[in-house]
Amino acid sequence: MIMAHHKFSILKELLKDLDDERNDLFLHVDKKARDFDPEDICASIKKARICITERMDVRWGGFSQIKCILMLLERATGAGNHAYYHFMVGVEFPLKTQDYIHRFFDEHQGYEFIGFDHEDQKYMDRVRYYHIFNEYARNNTFFQKILNKINFGCVYIQKMLHVDLTKRYGIAFKKGNANWSLTHDLARYILSKKEEVSRIYRHSFCGDEVFIHTIVFNSVFYKKVYDVEDEYRSSMRVMTWEDEKNQYHLKDLNYLMGCKRLFARKIDGGDALRLIDGIKRSRE
Repeated sequence: MIMAHHKFSILKELLKDLDDERNDLFLHVDKKARDFDPEDICASIKKARICITERMDVRWGGFSQIKCILMLLERATGAGNHAYYHFMVGVEFPLKTQDYIHRFFDEHQGYEFIGFDHEDQKYMDRVRYYHIFNEYARNNTFFQKILNKINFGCVYIQKMLHVDLTKRYGIAFKKGNANWSLTHDLARYILSKKEEVSRIYRHSFCGDEVFIHTIVFNSVFYKKVYDVEDEYRSSMRVMTWEDEKNQYHLKDLNYLMGCKRLFARKIDGGDALRLIDGIKRSRE
């Protein structure tokens, strides 16, 4: 399941790498993207089954991200009982071959590959307060900047009044890497919580990194989490916080090929295609 909104040359490389008869691909492309050519995208797929879903207006930090993830889960689970559901973004890329990845999940069948963050101590603000303009967190226009300032002011007032919306729910909230690989049973369990998710997270901020982790933590599935102590080992992803834009570059090739993770993000810098080519050559 892939959520994409730009840099379609990189997305095409990702899809070609996932083009395996054992895979079903579910692709969402943001409704705001104007240069998306579905025929060009599908032309690169020869073996896998691909479904381009209905397009939504997805905005960073807003509830629309959660709605899109749930939609992808619905489409994917509705198409069959898959062993695993992998949520990715369009600028992510596998570090291992499809044979390696399928063998890994076959050997670890039943584990939930989702990572929990133990470092961020402020994430509760995302769900503790009403973020009335959570769909406008990016300050791209003058209008959005105004709405963002109004939202900031409303949150500030709620803090002064000691508002805490989480107290009404009686659950422990958790946060972590928004990319994961989950079993069919857990995917269906998450979908059974759709109404609850809408009630709790509709006015959250960046709730996409909270809602699934919270569901898992408060369920029997938490016992099957691959590594509850190591966020990125548990999700089998690797990310960088050292780069200004959190991007991997060609200079990182040796590091990426030496790590034991399955997927890397973000690969969307100016040398992204050369890095992807280097990854594919190194895997041969």
